[in-house]
Amino acid sequence: MKSIINKLLLGIFSVICMTLILLSVNSKKVQAAEYNLWVGGIQVTDENKGGISGPGIEGTITYNPDTNTLTLNGATINEARTVTEGTKNIKYNIYSADSLNIYLIGSNDLTGVGGEPDNIYGIYTYNNLTISGTGSLNVDEGVTNSVGVSYGLYSEYGNISINNGTVTISLKAKWTTLGIYGVNVTITGGIVAVDATNGAATGIYAYNTITINGGTVSATATSNGINCNGLGGKNVNIAGGIVTAKSYSNTKQAIYISTGALSIQNGIAKASTDPDGTGQVDYDPSQLSTYKYIHYEYNADYVKVNEAKSIIEGGTYTINQADANDTETIKVELANLINGLISDTGITVTAGNITLGTFSAAEEGTRTNHAGANGSFSFTVSLSKGEETATASKTGTITATAYTDAQAVIDARSAIEGGTYTINQTDANDTESIKTELANLINGLISDTGITVTAGNITLGTFSAAAEGTRTNHA
Repeated sequence: MKSIINKLLLGIFSVICMTLILLSVNSKKVQAAEYNLWVGGIQVTDENKGGISGPGIEGTITYNPDTNTLTLNGATINEARTVTEGTKNIKYNIYSADSLNIYLIGSNDLTGVGGEPDNIYGIYTYNNLTISGTGSLNVDEGVTNSVGVSYGLYSEYGNISINNGTVTISLKAKWTTLGIYGVNVTITGGIVAVDATNGAATGIYAYNTITINGGTVSATATSNGINCNGLGGKNVNIAGGIVTAKSYSNTKQAIYISTGALSIQNGIAKASTDPDGTGQVDYDPSQLSTYKYIHYEYNADYVKVNEAKSIIEGGTYTINQADANDTETIKVELANLINGLISDTGITVTAGNITLGTFSAAEEGTRTNHAGANGSFSFTVSLSKGEETATASKTGTITATAYTDAQAVIDARSAIEGGTYTINQTDANDTESIKTELANLINGLISDTGITVTAGNITLGTFSAAAEGTRTNHA
């Protein structure tokens, strides 16, 4: 009997252990199946990642956890994950506690839901947010005065990157509207259009730097509040694409720089104190705070002209006297040198595009000044490509033709053959002493040629020794 009871107890214990093990495994499976990502009010899991659906969600939405990519394909989301803080609700159409990549296919819409004093977000990520794809995303958050704060794309501690696709953001709120916010915001392609209205309104803002290198970007803010800026951040760098920033405000500006600088490169910027852009003038950095409208367009001809200008002004110009030593030949040689430097820009200059400033011809080397004297010049060259023009200025050197060995030999020969040689009998009167004296005389004549001769270099032809005077022949 005791044996039977022990067997029964052992069996019960085994069942309990197996049950605990299964519960533990199932618990781990549930934890592993959940991601820190919500679409509408639905948390993404292993079970629904292949087709996320729920109230207020239409279209095809999938998630790849290996690449953190949420694909929106003809999706509409008008519900939100809701977090309550005190008397207000914080609502997110899409919420990620990690980094998130969003890939767009077809037309996709996010619509904010909430009332005062709610805060509503189109897309929120704790870390980086990247948007790409061939489709479009329309984010419409809030109705005037119906919500407290309205955000379009918001990265709490990460960067936002938009590579392609079309992103349209329209925001309204009572206190704050902010279209795009990240530590850094980078746009390299696609179409991005942001319209923030009411409260402290800003189209695109970065804690550090906004960088726009491509695409078509428009950022419009409309408000009488404390902030109303199209673009803003510590730094704003624009080097490509088409960019328009507007501020419909009595006190604020199209682009706001908190502590750094606005850099505009590779294109042409126009500005106006009217947010509609009437009366545009060339952008003047000193007037940034007065502009309600700034429009920039990348211009390939502008880039090439300024690239050529930079190359020319960074070049070194040395021309040999033998090649050019007057104003006309110098311009011809300069054109050849410059075209070699800027050939990759597609710009060509001629002598007619060059204006000389100062000019001093080189002086060729002589027997008394072997090196000669270098010449110098300054010049300005006019550059053009398409409708874009610029000028570049620089100085150069004409290297004097030095006094050469060949010329020295010619001059030495001429001096020797033009000389007169008289030697006193008392100094020399035989072939060897005559050659020694001749060498001394010749070296005196040709010393400035740099050539020296010795008795060994001299060959006597005819020779007749002098006869010393006598009592009968005094001479």
